[in-house]
Order: sequence, then structure tokens, then C-alpha cells
Amino acid sequence: MQAGARWLSAYEPLHHGARPESALFVDQERREIVIEGRARGQVHRLNGEGALTSRAVKWQTGSVIGTKARIETRQVTDVDETLVLLQLTRSPRKPAPTRQIALGNGQTLALASGDKSASEAVMALAVLGAMGQACLEKVAANVTDPLQLPAAALLHTLSHARTYVNTSEQETA
Repeated sequence: MQAGARWLSAYEPLHHGARPESALFVDQERREIVIEGRARGQVHRLNGEGALTSRAVKWQTGSVIGTKARIETRQVTDVDETLVLLQLTRSPRKPAPTRQIALGNGQTLALASGDKSASEAVMALAVLGAMGQACLEKVAANVTDPLQLPAAALLHTLSHARTYVNTSEQETA
């Protein structure tokens, strides 16, 4: 595990009635302390076979919320009084992918890389593609996270499509 991060988060009461349909499971240890407020929510857990269980929870000033990396997450669903949390997190140097799981049936809806260096490489691809750089293939070869390859290809394609559209517009003018 690498060094952790800490920050304050606040949740305000909302009266929209919508309920979450999915949850994100992140490769990150998290401890949170309720500094002020009251809220209700859900703690979701994936067991070894991938089955999803959920339980209702209530938090108030002084409550401690802890989730285990990759297998647990929490969702704030109803805020009674403005909820202020001190969040303490730790992530591995090479985090496993973040998974979006459907709450209704436990199916994986999406995967996203949790690796910051992979995200930086994809951003570099997008910038170089937009600039029409010849070294684009060299940068693309360094994208090692397979979850980032579709996004890299899409960004590259979009950057070339924009160039094509701009060129076409100039030709017709």
C-alpha cells in the first residue's frame, strides 16, 4: 500500500427519492469518521463467489465507517442533517480495476482502471492524437492496462474524426 490520503466530504439533505441502482467497488481501504450530522445508507459486500449482500445502516456524529478494498462499499442514501465526514484512504501502488455492480442482480456493469499511470498514458494519447503527433504509436505501446485500451482507441479515433471534420469544413468553404 502506498501513502494514504485524507479529506473532508459533506452531504446535504436531498428530497429526490431516487435510489441507487449500482455501486462502485474500488481497490482502496477506507475509514471515515462522522464529524457532524445524521444519515442512512447501505453497506454492500461481495462474497467469494461474487454474490452481493446489502445491509441498511444509520450514521450519526461519532460513527466510524470502514470498508474493505475491492469487496465492500458504502452508499449514503438519505441525509437527515448535513453529514460531514473525515475520510482516510489507502490505495495500492497498482490498484485493481474499479467495478460497477448492479444492486438488483450483482452483475458487473463496467470496469475501469484504478491505475493513475494508465490514466495518464490515455490522456497523453488523447493529447498527442489531437496534435497529430507521429510518436502516437510509441505512446500507445506503453499502455499496459487492457482496460484502458478501448478508451485510448476511442480517444484516438475521436481526435482524428475532429481533424477530418475541420479539414472537410475548410475544403467546402
